[in-house]
Amino acid sequence: MDETNNLAPRERSVANSSESLQQRSPFLALDLMPREPHLLDYLLILRKHQWLITFFLLAVVAIVAIATFRMQPIYEATARVEVDRDTPNAFRFNEGDQGEDFGDLEDYIVTQSKILQSETLAMQTVRSMGLDHLPQFGGRPGKPEKIAPPGSDASLMRPPALGAFLGGLSIKRVPNSRLLDVTFEAADPALAARVVNAHLNNFIEQNFRSRFEAATQASNWMAGQLNEMKIKVENAEDARLEYERQNQIWTIDEKSDISTEKLGELEKQLTEAQGDRITKEAVYQLAQSGNYDAIAAVRESVVIQDILKQQTALSSQYTDAVAQYGPKFPKVLRIQAQLKDLPQAVAAVPELRQRAAEDVRRIELQPAVHFVGGGPARASAYEGALKLREACHLVTAEGHDADGILHGPLVSIQPGQTVVAIAEPGPALQRTREVIQALGEIGATVIEVGSATDGYKTAEFDEVLAPIVNVVPLQLLAYEASRRLGVDADSFRRDEPPYAAAQAGFTL
Repeated sequence: MDETNNLAPRERSVANSSESLQQRSPFLALDLMPREPHLLDYLLILRKHQWLITFFLLAVVAIVAIATFRMQPIYEATARVEVDRDTPNAFRFNEGDQGEDFGDLEDYIVTQSKILQSETLAMQTVRSMGLDHLPQFGGRPGKPEKIAPPGSDASLMRPPALGAFLGGLSIKRVPNSRLLDVTFEAADPALAARVVNAHLNNFIEQNFRSRFEAATQASNWMAGQLNEMKIKVENAEDARLEYERQNQIWTIDEKSDISTEKLGELEKQLTEAQGDRITKEAVYQLAQSGNYDAIAAVRESVVIQDILKQQTALSSQYTDAVAQYGPKFPKVLRIQAQLKDLPQAVAAVPELRQRAAEDVRRIELQPAVHFVGGGPARASAYEGALKLREACHLVTAEGHDADGILHGPLVSIQPGQTVVAIAEPGPALQRTREVIQALGEIGATVIEVGSATDGYKTAEFDEVLAPIVNVVPLQLLAYEASRRLGVDADSFRRDEPPYAAAQAGFTL
């Protein structure tokens, strides 16, 4: 039989055979097995993308460098301020007050720090320095600022300059202290320093203003309270007096004691006034009787004693002149008549005391006061300088002859210095007037004394007798100068031990 079962070969594709082989193989191929990544793998990746990585790095570096060079530098200015309480409690009656004060101080420092960062103070600094016109603070130079009407939405908006200012401002507290560091950042270092200083000045000024307003309010409140208390006290006093009158209560209170004391003082003053009047009446009676030596004030007065000495000396000269020329000689007769009028003329001179006081207040007493006179008036000039030095030892005074002052002392006199000129009729009058005119050209203050002047005009006497009258206004000037300087004119510095010891060895 041809129907024999023979195995016929079947062709299979190589691909199918390999796939079936892989499916049937219990082991995977070597290159398909998973493994840990190696450093070499990363290097291969980097090498594969080296140009891309290099380009990326260069781009980043370039961008950062450009941004850095184009970036504007920012400067910081810092100022340190000490914060302390306004009125610390100096009296501590309780140890617990120290802890309370410490807590209050901490709160106060925090409060002041918040004030430094407040928008009100910041806006005050912005406006005081004109920062709202600067570009870095959002300003537009050259364009006028539009002022929004009050109450509008634009007026309620926060100005750009305020935000820029607060963004650059920072406040930090120095640890364990009452110090605050105020820092401001700006592109301009000088502007940053000015802003910090201006901000602190505004802060200090605001503190002073707030303290002043608080003190004013407290003072007004205290004044109101005192007025109310005063009204209450007055009403209470009126009610007490009314009650005493209604109930016929009579008491001696403190006011009665004060009134009694005042009455005693008035009685004491009355007694003293009566004693003073009696003493002055006795002095007046002695003066009327001509017994001047019995008056203590006359004995102690240097001025009156000097005048009496000069009168005695002139009386002696008159006696000698009468013995030499006879009582009928014309000059002797003239001097005799003038001697009778001399006391009345001397008594009229003290009326010039008020004028002397006014002149002393306006003239200059330093560095020296000069006196000048010609002929017999030269003695009056020397006497005036001597009395000014005696009356007030703090002043330097010099006496000059009318001719002698023109030979040197004139150039030492400065404008504004005081010169007293004694002018009397006689041969030296013309020279004295020339000296007065020269002193006026220099700018010196000239006080004229004598019968030939319009200043301290005295009665006209013979040149021999005129010094007795002229010495009185000179003594008045010296006395008023001592009063101006606060010096006792009659003390001769005897109240100072060295001068008292020096004067104890001689008598005047």
